[in-house]
Amino acid sequence: MTSVRTAVRIITFAIILLGSGAVMANETMWKRLTTYPWNGPGDERVWIEKGALVNTLVVRNERRDQSEGILEEISGQFQIRVPGWRLMGIVMAMGDRDNPWYVIRWEGKDVASYWSERSFELIDPSHKPPYAGDFTGSNTRRTSVGDHGNGDYTLRNEGGKYAAAKINSGIIYSSWPWRDGKLQGKYVAGGNYILWQNGTWWKRETPQ
Repeated sequence: MTSVRTAVRIITFAIILLGSGAVMANETMWKRLTTYPWNGPGDERVWIEKGALVNTLVVRNERRDQSEGILEEISGQFQIRVPGWRLMGIVMAMGDRDNPWYVIRWEGKDVASYWSERSFELIDPSHKPPYAGDFTGSNTRRTSVGDHGNGDYTLRNEGGKYAAAKINSGIIYSSWPWRDGKLQGKYVAGGNYILWQNGTWWKRETPQ
């Protein structure tokens, strides 16, 4: 019965791929995503493993729940579709073009988070002033970073709550409480995204 169920899953994935119009992603990216463990936003260990076919994946979260996924390339953008979890993961290249590292931005009906090849503490901020702007939070609600000069900023989150902040070299030190300290965020992708320690992310409404 196990082999029959596996065959059915493979056939189902093949049908999904044929009907999606997506281009199968190259094998190099497939191998890259499945070579090392990944880090959740709180530095929880998460995994992406090779599936039964090239470009199929087995995705395991921090609770060790797992589901099958498909790696696709659409208009030069790699993405991971996980039908069982109703999730789409956008693979974002960070750092130098010749030596990139990757973040997966997960989006779904009830989930919005990210996984990173690097732990949060080792994520390289990739933006310099100006930092201010209007953003969309990971739950599609408006957020913002306001600049008051002299290094003082005001943040507004998805719930409309405000916090004072300092920003230094692309690292946001907010006054919002988180765990035993204060919530931090980091600008990535040329300042067009902010990744937060609590697993959320903000996307700049007008890319720079």
